[in-house]
Amino acid sequence: MKEKYIKEKNPNWKGGTDRKRNKKEKIRTSAEYRKWKKTVIKRDKKCSQCPNNKNLEAHHIKSFSKFPNLIYNIENGITLCHKCHKTYHKLNGF
Repeated sequence: MKEKYIKEKNPNWKGGTDRKRNKKEKIRTSAEYRKWKKTVIKRDKKCSQCPNNKNLEAHHIKSFSKFPNLIYNIENGITLCHKCHKTYHKLNGF
């Protein structure tokens, strides 16, 4: 990589915002987080918004970023199918 395109010299540089994204990515790829997702989905067995039991995803009831102490709390999770999860975030702006 050429020196002239490093950090703030790169036209895509956003002031180091990758640190926050990297922290979230590190949590999302951790064994504890994968266990949380698996447990929430196993508990609910289907989407909480529709009867779908395919393409299930675990969703935090209280936001991941605002309530970091609840990230791995099973009671802070619900199961949504991919379509309902996408709709939820579209409607709620998260």
